[in-house]
Amino acid sequence: AQFLKHIAANKGNRKFLFKIIGRNEQVIDKFPFDIGDIVGDEENISWIAVIHADGNNLGQIIMNMTRGISQKDSLNTIKNFSKILNETTEKAAKNAFEKIITAEMISASKNEKIPFRPVVLGGDDLTAIIRADLALDFTEAFLDEFERLSKANFSTFNKDNKLSNNTFTNGMTACAGIAYIKANYPFHYGVTLAEALCKEAKRISKNISEELIPSSIMFHKVHAGFVEEYEDIIDAELTAKDGVYFN
Repeated sequence: AQFLKHIAANKGNRKFLFKIIGRNEQVIDKFPFDIGDIVGDEENISWIAVIHADGNNLGQIIMNMTRGISQKDSLNTIKNFSKILNETTEKAAKNAFEKIITAEMISASKNEKIPFRPVVLGGDDLTAIIRADLALDFTEAFLDEFERLSKANFSTFNKDNKLSNNTFTNGMTACAGIAYIKANYPFHYGVTLAEALCKEAKRISKNISEELIPSSIMFHKVHAGFVEEYEDIIDAELTAKDGVYFN
């Protein structure tokens, strides 16, 4: 039973990673399973980053999209929307990977692992582990590609689905959080912080514009040896006198 589970897990893993690299068998085995392989061998590189990105205003978009149409048409429209959104997110991640993770890093002649590991990729969500110095560039590239591809992929969506509103005139945007953590820091705390940072980025972006929420990134480098809520981190580490915030 354990052997069959291992086979199934291996197939699922390869199918998942093909979303990032296409059907490149040589590169598949260069994705790391150990966080130590993401960090590298150099002593001065001991930081990784956990990235979490999420599409903006998805609930409101679906409400606007299905307003005034029948239940049957709503189901078909949501199905078509989900398919295009998933393809957009996957392609944005693939393009960002190809732009930031250079050809040298994935050369089949080299023994080192790729300093990147996708964890979640689908719908409008992306969660990934990456070497710290690459995180901000990768996240920026992903958000840029998500905006560009969503505008292109949804350009005929209203017409194709006979919608009267202008929901997708400007495409979609997304926000992201980046938690910079030591390689030995508990990973699940890093994910929780990245999600909290993404949520905070969304909140601030909505205050800028609710019509088309701008893409934004919020990040934090963890120095403390214990875990706390992001609000507590702001109070303890990122707040000065007279309401000056460093976040």
